[in-house]
Amino acid sequence: ETGYQRRVHGDVEFVPVLTSCVVMQDKKIKPDDEELARHCESVQKLQTSLELIEEEFDSKVLELQAQYNKNKQPLYTQRNELLVNLPNFWFTAFSNHRVLEMLLHEDDGEIFKYLVSLFVDEKEDIKSGFKITMTFKENPYFEDTKLWKEFTFCEDGQTSITQSDVKWKEGKNPAVATEAPASDRKRSRDESGESFFSYFEKAQLDHVDVGNIIKDDLWPSPLKYYLGEVDGESSSDSYEGGESDGNDDEEDEDDGNPDGDEN
Repeated sequence: ETGYQRRVHGDVEFVPVLTSCVVMQDKKIKPDDEELARHCESVQKLQTSLELIEEEFDSKVLELQAQYNKNKQPLYTQRNELLVNLPNFWFTAFSNHRVLEMLLHEDDGEIFKYLVSLFVDEKEDIKSGFKITMTFKENPYFEDTKLWKEFTFCEDGQTSITQSDVKWKEGKNPAVATEAPASDRKRSRDESGESFFSYFEKAQLDHVDVGNIIKDDLWPSPLKYYLGEVDGESSSDSYEGGESDGNDDEEDEDDGNPDGDEN
């Protein structure tokens, strides 16, 4: 029997080393006898069966979720009809989301006043994509009454993005009309001055992230964003310098109090 000796509380004890397995440098254990290999193979077969059950479970969950999403559609429609009674609902909800508020141009609030409804429609196979649709009243900004963007997740891992485009009326595109420097604007994405509605004019990979935020954060419960009841913080506190301002205050207090006590 092979092994090594170690001292425990002054006593020397022999620790045997298993010799039926060879420990490789990559820390993987490689069975070197047939009996051990058979045991490992039996465990692996059971593991494969467990994984198949897990895959079946995931599939059933997706089917169930798709069915319940379909059952929710009439309620979402009723909710949209009620939300028109709340002033500046969607603009306020967007403004209170720490990411979405960064996509808003300072003039977008006027456009949002004409928004009748926002709707997120997931495909029947919810893994394959979704569509975001904004419906507007006739307005002085663009010819469209509906702006939409659709994401299709393909089996090869690629994402197809299509959108409605925006037919801006002359001089009404905020991104083009704005001539003020970025420092003078209330909000702008990466200081580009783009309107949020530019989102419906072109396809970019980061638009998938924005779409998922609207689908998963805002759409399920927009009222809590409208009321500012999201984790007890506002978007400005958590996204644009809010934390650094708080640290500056703490530094001022830390720097000031000791001097005051000593003097």
